[in-house]
Amino acid sequence: MTTDKYPFVSVIIPVFDDAERLRLCLEALRAQTYPRDACEILVIDNGSREDIMPLAGKYDRVKLLREPRPGSYAVRNLGLQAAKGPMIAFTDADCIPDNNWLEMGVYHFMNTPGCGLVAGKIDLLFDNPEKLSLAEIYEKHISFDQEFYINEKHFGATANLFTALDVIGKIGPFDARLKSGGDAQWGRKVSEYGLTLIYRADVRVKHPSRKRLRELMRKYRRLVGGFIEIEKRHPHPILSFLFGIRDDLNLIYLYRLLKRKKALTGRTILIKLLFVISLISITRLCERTFLFLGGTPKRR
Repeated sequence: MTTDKYPFVSVIIPVFDDAERLRLCLEALRAQTYPRDACEILVIDNGSREDIMPLAGKYDRVKLLREPRPGSYAVRNLGLQAAKGPMIAFTDADCIPDNNWLEMGVYHFMNTPGCGLVAGKIDLLFDNPEKLSLAEIYEKHISFDQEFYINEKHFGATANLFTALDVIGKIGPFDARLKSGGDAQWGRKVSEYGLTLIYRADVRVKHPSRKRLRELMRKYRRLVGGFIEIEKRHPHPILSFLFGIRDDLNLIYLYRLLKRKKALTGRTILIKLLFVISLISITRLCERTFLFLGGTPKRR
């Protein structure tokens, strides 16, 4: 039932070898309070070794597409080409949206003048919340801070993001050449265009936390790969590379970050956060240098 209150929404979900978590995501989408005939779910397989079709075929409103080019932004662009719209909702195969996710995301977008995107809250899932690993402590206090991304960095993570096809028409799609960092690049273009970016805590999805430091370091090597692809296209790539190093070792940012968390954490937690952030900075710096000298960015 497409109305002014319930415009048609296309939900875009990239997937790569994650059928079990995708099943949980699709179950959550099947339980949405949004009218079932006012939305579609576009699952885009990015070269999985698993056969996603049997799972996708169990759900109505789900359309399975395939994008052979590696990278989630090429996948999302294919979803945008196929979307009926006019509203677009992005999430990931490993996310579990709350049952009113679509309703709240669309509501806030439609009721914000000049809105370019809505970024929702990403709640992390832990195996044992009472006994967190170093990686989980970092994820709990630092990762997926959508409010910070919107207010300080002017973008929203595509794990929980709403926009519209007419915004895509103004800004353009994601940079399909990127393996990481495309949501940050695109969100800043939305901001530079003069559209409004908002964060809303009642637009929620759940996302599993990374458990081990090596998983966390792999994530940041992948993110640097996305950023350096952007930097290499800069008119002065060496200067851009040096600015990237500054960002990797940005002590002012680190100070502001820890100061912001001080009211929520004790001294022991802050020391652990400082240790993990230091490891991440070193990892980013090493990966940035490796890629600048001709290395190949990692996909995952």
